[in-house]
Formats: sequence, C-alpha cells, structure tokens
Amino acid sequence: MPFRKLLKKLHDRRAPAVWVEHPVPPALWAVGDVHGRVDLYDRLEAMIRRRTPQATVVLLGDLIDRGPQSRQVIARMLAPDPAITRLAILGNHEDMALRFLDHPESAERWLTHGGAEALADWGITRMPGESVTALRNRWQDVLGWEEHAFLRALPLGRSFGSHVLTHAGAAAEVPLRAQGKAELVWQRHGEIADLLPPADLGERIVVHGHVPVEHATVHGWRINLDTGAWKSGRLSAARLQPGRDPELLVVE
Repeated sequence: MPFRKLLKKLHDRRAPAVWVEHPVPPALWAVGDVHGRVDLYDRLEAMIRRRTPQATVVLLGDLIDRGPQSRQVIARMLAPDPAITRLAILGNHEDMALRFLDHPESAERWLTHGGAEALADWGITRMPGESVTALRNRWQDVLGWEEHAFLRALPLGRSFGSHVLTHAGAAAEVPLRAQGKAELVWQRHGEIADLLPPADLGERIVVHGHVPVEHATVHGWRINLDTGAWKSGRLSAARLQPGRDPELLVVE
C-alpha cells in the first residue's frame, strides 16, 4: 500500500481510547517530559535497571521537540527489550506534530514551538520560501510507518491501580472519564488544581508533566515530574507503588 494511503488510513481511524487500563506491574516508573533528550533518558533508564531489573517505564508525553534527538527517543520506545516495557502518553507536542501532519496550513506554529528541532532529527530543514505543505510532504516521505503509527496510537491516559498517568494532570471537580485533550493534554495548572481533585479520583494519585518545575513535586493528589529536561538538563522519574511515597530519580 502506498505510504500516502497508509497515512489516510491512519487519519480515518477512530481516535485512541482516552484511557488504557493496565494491571499493576511489579515495578512501575513514570518519566517526565523528555523533549528530545535521549541522552538523559538513556542514563535515567540505566538507573532504573539497576534498581528494578524488570520494569514498566511510562513516558508522560512530550517525547519530541525542542531537544535535538526526537527521532531517537521514538526509536527507544519502539526498540524491543526483554527487561523494560516502554509505554508513552500523548503530550501537547505530539498533538501539535500530528496536527501538522493532518493540516499543516493551520498548524505552522508547531515549527516555532520545537517542531523545527524535531524535523532536523529527521534530516528536514525548511528551505527559503518553502510552503508548510511542501515541508509536511517531505517529512511524510521520511517518517517511518512505525514512527507514525506510534504517534497516532498514543492514549490520553493510562491507569495502573491507584495511579493515573496523564500529560497535563487532570481538571478539578470534573470526572476523569469526562475529560479530553483540553484537560489531559493541554491545560495549565492554577492554584485551584492543588486543592480540588477530579470528582471521581477517590484515593488515586495523578502523575503528570507538562508544567516545568525545578524539582519533581508532590501536591497532595498529584505528582509533577516535568523538570524541563530540554533546557535544564534535568530529567526526573518516579517509582510508583500502591500505598507508598514515590521514589524519585533524577539525572542532570
């Protein structure tokens, strides 16, 4: 099947399920926004392996953009490993990239929000006077089928027992099941989010990234692991265990 037809088939698919429910693995780790820093991710994963030789590692979105190695981060996620199960969640930067693929004329802002750096890792640089559609077409020509399918399949959230993992956290006082991209992928947290959990959260904890902080933080019902890796050089992770405080790891 020609690649353009494969793209149309992907575009026509039903949107991925908002939530993917998982059984609780023996060792679960969540990793903050990598943003194209595969060098930091590799070091962090090595630390995780030393602590828990068999582990499930979930990247909390924004795997790509800003940093220099977006394609390499996706390659890590696609690489089979007998010891590490690698999963990911849709971040706003993956969402922008997908919008650019689908409607480049209305999604040009992605290029100035990290997209240009991401395209460079595929060997694509915008030429003087080149239209955004032509640029998109050149990216499609080199974007691998597995890479594209990986981006399209990213869910809005994953839950593991008492832990709910999303990119942007969750909106206050709204049932999780009623929340979509606006809340789970794009929202920015105000002070109220530290006080009011989603209506149906119960005793669960929301683990997210999206809003850069200097150090990983715990705010009652939520944990923020985005420590601005692309700019700060600091990538954080947390081991999530039912009924226990998170074990935090950081590489710099």
